[in-house]
Amino acid sequence: MSALNDSDNNFDETNQPEEQTDEDELDAAGDDALQGLWMPNVGEDIVDQNINFIANQGPRIHLPTTASPLEYFQLFATGEFFNIIVKETNRYATQWIEGHQEYI
Repeated sequence: MSALNDSDNNFDETNQPEEQTDEDELDAAGDDALQGLWMPNVGEDIVDQNINFIANQGPRIHLPTTASPLEYFQLFATGEFFNIIVKETNRYATQWIEGHQEYI
């Protein structure tokens, strides 16, 4: 048995249109199509260069030098984080079950 079916045998690449690139589209559109897409660089940024950062820098929670990787992980992955994960997972499961009763 052949791996090709009739539609594969009738396919002729020579009759396929050439793909148009983004560059071809821009060339065809002309300069008018580009108006409003880019802003010219008109000078320096309008930002106050004298901003003083006065807050305390660095971590606010100091762990002992003997802290384990798990203790560092728990600084980011809190109980609240896992509660959100559980809540959203359960919500998704409920939605999926409701929409796929024929598979259950």
